[in-house]
Parts: sequence; C-alpha cells; structure tokens
Amino acid sequence: ALYAFVYCITTMFMVFGLFNVIAAIFVENTLAAAKFNHVFQKRQRLLDTQMFAERASDLVHLIWKKYKQRVASPDMSFSDGSVSGDGYTERLDLNEVSQIQITPEFFTELRSCRAFQDLLIALDISDEDQLDLFETLDVDGGGTIDIEELIVGLRKLRGDARKSDIVGVSLIVRSTQLALNRFMENVEKTLGEQSRAIRTLHAGINGGKVRPGS
Repeated sequence: ALYAFVYCITTMFMVFGLFNVIAAIFVENTLAAAKFNHVFQKRQRLLDTQMFAERASDLVHLIWKKYKQRVASPDMSFSDGSVSGDGYTERLDLNEVSQIQITPEFFTELRSCRAFQDLLIALDISDEDQLDLFETLDVDGGGTIDIEELIVGLRKLRGDARKSDIVGVSLIVRSTQLALNRFMENVEKTLGEQSRAIRTLHAGINGGKVRPGS
C-alpha cells in the first residue's frame, strides 16, 4: 500500500510537470508565431509603395485643406475626425501645395488634429517619433518644412531603425569629418600664405621709408 501511494504521488507530480512543460512550449510557440506574424505584416506594409502613396496623398490633401482654412481664418480651430482612404476628393492645386511652408505653430495645430494622427499611425510613424517630429524633419534648421521635406522624412522614419541606417549615418559623419579636415588644411595653408605676403609687404613698406633718409 505504501509503495502504491508513493507511486501514485510520483506519477501525479510527473504528469503535472509534463503538462506544465507542454503548456509552456505551447505558449512560447504561440507568442513567437504572433510576433513573427506582426513583423511580417509590418514588413509587408513597409514594402507596399501603393499604400504609402495613397496615405501620403491623403496627408497632403489634409495639410492643404487645413492650410487654406488657416489662411482664411487664422483664429479658427481645426475640426477633429477620422480619415478614410478615399476621404479626399478635392483636386489638389500643386502650385499652392508647393508653396506651403509648415511652421512649428502650424505643425502643432496639425498634430492636434485626430485625422493627422491617424494618418501618421497608418504610415507606421511611432508615437515616440511623433513627439519631436518637426525638429526631426527640419534638417536644415530653417524653422519651416515644405511638403517635399515632410514626405521624404516620413518615408525614412517608417519602421524600426535598421543596421543600414546606422552604417549610413556613420559613413556620412566620416565623410563630413574628412571634408572638414581638408577644409582646415586649406585654411591653414591659405592663412600661412597670407601671413607671408603681409610680412613681405610690411618689409617692402619699411624699406621704402628708410631709403629717403639714408
């Protein structure tokens, strides 16, 4: 009876442990499959140029519409609302769009618009990147961004940081450093030549002053 009791207890613990292992493997595989599916869907979205073009077009329509409202009524607040993929049917005036300069104040107003936020999310711009988005897109530090800078910048911001991005930045910094070193060498060489020319000129002037009195 004692051996039977010990056997039953041992078997019960073994079965319990075995089921725990099976459950852990199942949960781990489910989470891995879900992560892989999420990454795969995100990659498909990033490779979908047609989707990006449609969402970028919606974004440009929205900015143009809000810009016209702002010019017509500077004190009018933006209306909130969601945007569908076919939500903009008004024909764009490309000349007007090319002249749009987005200031920090206008960009803040755009970010307060729910439709603008939805479009950024649809373009896979993370919430963290949206916080300082204007400073990120204003690459020349001019205080304004145009539509081309906006679209090109958003295209580069999509998705997670990749190794190629880091290597690209490193190569650009290295190239800039080499160009700066060459510039400094040329400046030092030019300054040396100018210094020698000035000393020669001073010597000539001083020599000319001495001759009449000699």
